[in-house]
Parts: sequence; C-alpha cells; structure tokens
Amino acid sequence: MDTINFMKASLIKITFDYANTFHCEYLELPYFNHPWHFHPEIELTLILEGNGTRYVGNNISRFTNGDLVLLGSGLPHLWESDRTDFKSNQKGAKAVVLQFSKDLTDTNFKNSAELHALSILLKKADRGLLFSKKFSAQVTPKLIEISKTSGLRKWTLVFELFCLLTETKDYIPLTNLHYEPNLKSRDSTVINNIFEYVRLNFKNKITLDDIAGIAHLSKPAFCRYFKKKTSKSFIDFLNAYRIGHAKNLLRDKPHMTIGNIAFESGFPSIQHFNSKFKKYENLTPKAYRKKWAQSS
Repeated sequence: MDTINFMKASLIKITFDYANTFHCEYLELPYFNHPWHFHPEIELTLILEGNGTRYVGNNISRFTNGDLVLLGSGLPHLWESDRTDFKSNQKGAKAVVLQFSKDLTDTNFKNSAELHALSILLKKADRGLLFSKKFSAQVTPKLIEISKTSGLRKWTLVFELFCLLTETKDYIPLTNLHYEPNLKSRDSTVINNIFEYVRLNFKNKITLDDIAGIAHLSKPAFCRYFKKKTSKSFIDFLNAYRIGHAKNLLRDKPHMTIGNIAFESGFPSIQHFNSKFKKYENLTPKAYRKKWAQSS
C-alpha cells in the first residue's frame, strides 16, 4: 500500500429517499471512473468484479474482486479501473454500495448501548477500513440481498451485517493515523483537473510547467498551492502514482522486463526506477515481483 497526503475532492450530494434510512445500490458499469469525491454519508463499498487503483484519503492501493472498504463521513475516495478496461464496451465493473447517514449512531441511537460497538467501528472508519477477502466473501451474499430488498426486511439484513462488521477484527486502516481531510469544494475543479492530467499522461514526461499550466498558476504558485493542500510536493505524488502502476505490471505481467516496466510507468531510466521503487517500497522491483509470485 502506498500512502500519500492527498488532495482536495468534490463534495457529492447524495439524494436520499428519506423514507428509507439505508441506500443500497447494485452497480454494473463498463468501468469505475467516478471523480475523486466525498460526502457526509457513511459508505460500505464491495467490488464484485473489477481491477484497478483505489484512493482513500491519503492512501493509494490496488483493488481486485472482493475489495470491501468501510468509509467514514467526509472521507474522500475513488475507485479507478485499469486503463485497459476503459476500451471495453462490456459491463465488467460491478459493485454493491451501501450508504447511510452518520446520524444513525450520532443522533438517532446516540445513547443506545446496543449500538456502542457499531459507534466505535464507524469512528475507526474515519480512516477507511479494508476488510480481508475472507470476510468479504462471508458478507457478499448479504450485501447483494440488501440491494434487492426493501422495507423491514432490509433493516433486518442491514443490522445483521452490522453485527458481522462489529464482531470481526479482520481489517486494517487505510489512511495515516493523523490524516484529517481538509475539504473545500471550491478546490475540486483545479485538483480533479490535475489528477486527470496525471492519469492520462503519467507515462510521459510531466514538467512542473505543464502541471502549473493545468492549474492556471505560475510554477512557484503551483508548488506552494500543492504543498499547502497536500503536505507533499507534486513530484512525490507523481512518483507514488507511477510506482503504483509499476507494481500492477510487476504482478500482472511476469514476463515483462523491469526495463520495459520502468518505461511504461513513466521513469526515464531503469536506474531511476529502481532507486524510486526501493525508496517507496523498501525493496527492489525484482524482489517485489519475486515476493508477489511466492505469495500467490
């Protein structure tokens, strides 16, 4: 998992039918490519089918089938399918998303002893919680059923799911302990434009002049802006993105040479790639590939 101090995100207003406390949707799409966004509702996302990169707060990680993440209120996030999937007209990206208001435990059942464990879990979810594939497989049928159900039966299923979530310890936090989203919607257009430019051009040389132009700022002003908003330099962010792509290639293309992977990930030389990879992952690309092969 790569961790970065990330960027501003778009505020997404989720339209709720307030006759229903829980909003659960089964999604079937050509690919995942929703803008980097946040919302006040708590969210549980299950990826049924799809591969790509997941961004939660200041964390960048790979996602595959069975990815199950609990997101706290206001935590920015994005699931982005691999670029190879973008060319397909088939609906190869499938997910179930359950959303509900934080008022469920903050207001509606604030003094309920029965929901104390749930309140603790949702507080932990402020950092984003990634559950194991084993636990994900256990709750997948229930989430799918919730997406197809209404009325009191939906409430019953959701609270059964809550019980399972509070009883397991099979999860890890995604963001840094001291990560706090600093979100203002007015920054969203600038930051999403920068993010999209990186996604489309990371294999090529990207200069500070290029990216400052996207932000409509001078180079010194852009560097100050990005550092202030993310506590990271733009170069650090770009390197983390490229390393994430390289890790995908190291895992998914075992016969691709390290040199070709460096080039395909936007690094100018294999020496530079090896140096940056070891800095971010604490091992060389060759050692990373070997470790992955042994564990799979």
